[in-house]
Amino acid sequence: MKKILLLLTITLLFIGLKMNVHALTYTDQFYIAEVIDGIYYAKEKDGEIEYRKAKFKRRSDDKSIVYCIEPFVDIKEDANYKGYDYDYEKLLNLSKEDWERITLLSYYGYGYDGHIEEKWYPITQLLIWETIDKNAKFYYTNTYKGDKITRFTSEIKELNRLVENHKKLPSFSNEKIEISIDSTIILEDFNQVLNEYEIENYQDLDIEKNDNQLVVTTKNEEKNIKIKLIKKDKKHQNYPIIYVSETYQNILTIGKYETIETQFNIVIGSGSLEITKKDFETNSYIPQGEAQIKGTTYALYDIKNSLIKEIVIDENGKGQLEKLKYGDYKLIEIKSGLGYILDPNEYYFSINKENNSIKLDLTNEVIKSKVKLMKYKK
Repeated sequence: MKKILLLLTITLLFIGLKMNVHALTYTDQFYIAEVIDGIYYAKEKDGEIEYRKAKFKRRSDDKSIVYCIEPFVDIKEDANYKGYDYDYEKLLNLSKEDWERITLLSYYGYGYDGHIEEKWYPITQLLIWETIDKNAKFYYTNTYKGDKITRFTSEIKELNRLVENHKKLPSFSNEKIEISIDSTIILEDFNQVLNEYEIENYQDLDIEKNDNQLVVTTKNEEKNIKIKLIKKDKKHQNYPIIYVSETYQNILTIGKYETIETQFNIVIGSGSLEITKKDFETNSYIPQGEAQIKGTTYALYDIKNSLIKEIVIDENGKGQLEKLKYGDYKLIEIKSGLGYILDPNEYYFSINKENNSIKLDLTNEVIKSKVKLMKYKK
């Protein structure tokens, strides 16, 4: 009984860890750091305006940058802040959409690829404030306590684009894509985000990713393969932390985003050809007299006129080929059965996912013997 209880306890603990893999608390201090030259802004709400010089805010122990997430409350530099990496929306009283937006703004803002200039810090901070407090106004000024100006239009547009595209999936996501055996296709991602995803679970396929294209090569086997696409953060090790205080400024650290997963299906198919050979006159696979349908031989060619295989008709008037790749074909009789005239016709057909089982009823005429009668006079 004790062993059962111990096993149950370990199992429940494991499940709990699996369900909440980042549920930690932290204690840290923060400070207002260096001034960012030449950038000024204002915060306006309920008729009150606060003017500011742009300054970095940092965590004391490692000097990493942080963002303020209460626009009209100041940081207390000598206070111990308690931080959490879970229950974000509940602790901040934010919607899931607003929480996701401010974390992605912090992720793609200052320090992201190409965003290493100091200007990106206040650009990110003001966009975070606009998301959190929609009843306030935040804008740049030409000097400290100066006039309102428009700045960083292209940078703001770029940052918003990165955030809006973060959850965009490749255009063929969740689709079923049917491909022939022994063939190669190119899948183009028209959403232009495939380069951000890794590919998993593609045994029995050759897949090469070239930026926003997938080059898929199949083998000679029919299968239904589920391909998983995963977008995961490689820049940060830890999840975002929020530091919450009832009296001081709430604070956000930059962290990794939740992994995004999607999938699509590759259905690998093939076709078949069945020939039924009959006597032209009797419409039966049973030959006339001493003639033979068995042994009639056909040659199958592809669209490039390359020989695929020869097909020999059996004693039941049948000839078959399986696992034919999708494409256009030509069939020619190259050897007639004993006692039959060679069929001079060429037969064309196509195999594809809608028409993958081709059945042809073909006939041959028996060779007629000619008898010459001669009349002699006595």
